[in-house]
Amino acid sequence: PVHGCPDTPRLWDGVVQGLVAKGYRCLVASMPGAQGDRVDSATTLEDVSDALWEELVRYERKPVTLLIHDWGAVFGFLLAERYPESVTRIAALEVGGHYALDGVPLQESLALLGCHIVLACAFLVGWPVGTYGVRALAWLWGYPPARPYSELTADMSCHDLSLFFSEAVRMWKNQSLRPSPSLDYSPAERQVPCLFVYGTKKPFMYHTDEWVARVEASPFGEVQSMDCGHWLMLEQPREFMALLQAWLDRSQSRARRAVPRQ
Repeated sequence: PVHGCPDTPRLWDGVVQGLVAKGYRCLVASMPGAQGDRVDSATTLEDVSDALWEELVRYERKPVTLLIHDWGAVFGFLLAERYPESVTRIAALEVGGHYALDGVPLQESLALLGCHIVLACAFLVGWPVGTYGVRALAWLWGYPPARPYSELTADMSCHDLSLFFSEAVRMWKNQSLRPSPSLDYSPAERQVPCLFVYGTKKPFMYHTDEWVARVEASPFGEVQSMDCGHWLMLEQPREFMALLQAWLDRSQSRARRAVPRQ
C-alpha cells in the first residue's frame, strides 16, 4: 500500500490487518514528509516514483499488487508505467491513472489547480505559515481524525511542488507551453487487472471519463463508487474491505506479469 497526503502508513492499518488475515504479505510505503521528517527540496514526480521502486525491490523481487490512494496513486501509476515488470495488479483509490485539465470541467480544473498552488506555496514558505495552510486545507477537505492536526506539516506538501517541476520538464521536452496530461497510464494496454474505487461525497473528482473507460477495458477491470468522501478505508472500512477482497479473489486467476519494460 502507498498513502497520499496528509497521511502516514498508519492509514492502511485496518486494511493491512484484514489482508494479512487472508494470507497476503503487505509492504507499506512511507512517503517523504509523512512522519515528521524534514524535506529540504522537492524533485520531479518521476524521481519519487523511481525511489519508491528502488525501495520495493529491496524487499520483493516478484511482481506485486499495488494498493494506492491519493498522491500514492500518482506515484504508483508512474511506477507501473516505468517498471511494468514489477506490477501484476492495481487497486487504485480516488485518483485515476489518466488526468488532463481538458478532460474535466473548467470549474473543477481551477479548484484543483488552486489547491495544488496553495500547497506548493505552503511547502516553499514552511513553518509556520505553510504548516497552518496545510492544516486549514485538511480541515476544509473533511480530513478524518486518523492523526492529530498538530502532526500535519508543510513538508508533507512537497509533492505539490514536484507536480509543477514535472510539468515544467514535460513542457521543456515537448517544446510547448501547452500542458500535457499529468498522468497517462493505461492498464488495458499492459493487460493489468485494475480496480478503481472513489467516493462521491467531495467537491470534485480526481479522475476522468477516459480513465473509467481504460479501467473497464482492462482484465477484471472494475470501477466502483462509494457513498463517502476521500478516505474510503476510514469512512466505510467494512464495505471497502469486502469490495477489495472480492476483487482480489476474482482477479487472482488473471494476475500476471505485465509487459516487460522495453
